[in-house]
Amino acid sequence: MTHAAYKGEAPMIQELIGGQLQMCFSSALNTKPFIDSGKLKAIGVTGKERMEILPKLPTIHEQGVTDDAYAIYGWVAMGAPAGVPKEIVDQLYGHLREIAKDPKVLERTVGAGFMPLMNSPQAFRENYQRDMPIWKALTALRGDFMYTRNPASPARPTRRSVLALAAAPLLAGMAGGALAETGWPSKMLRLVVPFPAGGPTDTASRIVGQKLGERLKQTVVVENRPGASGSIAAVQVAKSPADGYTLMMLATPTLLAPHLYKKAGYDTVKDFTPVATVYDLPIVIVVNPTLLPDVTDLKSLIAHAKAQK
Repeated sequence: MTHAAYKGEAPMIQELIGGQLQMCFSSALNTKPFIDSGKLKAIGVTGKERMEILPKLPTIHEQGVTDDAYAIYGWVAMGAPAGVPKEIVDQLYGHLREIAKDPKVLERTVGAGFMPLMNSPQAFRENYQRDMPIWKALTALRGDFMYTRNPASPARPTRRSVLALAAAPLLAGMAGGALAETGWPSKMLRLVVPFPAGGPTDTASRIVGQKLGERLKQTVVVENRPGASGSIAAVQVAKSPADGYTLMMLATPTLLAPHLYKKAGYDTVKDFTPVATVYDLPIVIVVNPTLLPDVTDLKSLIAHAKAQK
């Protein structure tokens, strides 16, 4: 099996439908229309629980893969430029926790395939201390086992603990930054999304941004700045004032890029302050039914892959 990395889900899904790929790992949000139409066939969910958006699709755990290391999740997390005052971070996190309890938000997000989390920055710290050695080892091996169609797109390790990479500023006490100005927020906030409109990260960002604006009584403008696996947006946000008016939705490629490429232009650990993990996004394993007509579950997919050696 050969790994091919893409700049986004849209071109990957189109090549899967067109027959250039046999299978891929993707979000349910983007693949469900093609699964429903029969253009793609889903064979499993990589999380531990079934998804409401695809309730009949079994998990890989149900299909015999019980090792937690293979429980693959995408995710959406909110961050801010390093040095944002703790008072602002705490206020944002408090609002996000309340947003996650909103029945209408739950209905929209769960229906789109997301799993609300709203984990605290402190939780990031614990994950960071536990899992960073694992990620350093994996990234050190990337050149030995990865084939990347697009060299600018970073490899994607497959455990939700990658969120911990954003937590390192906490190890230093989250020091620095001016005190929050009186009456924050007193003007519009920007929520930068490092991917195109319509994708999973954008969808989650707009749901959260709308509710966050209502609670803060200020407009939250969602600004899409795609490119270079999120690095373009990350560089811009990292250089923004640490005043709480510029936020960013972070995802796995954006956090890992500086650990994989010397010219990413930013340092994940030093340049961002974590606010909260917003959602988990279980991944769906999908295949081209024309190319793999006999693949109906994980067992038959593995058998097919072994037969190709």
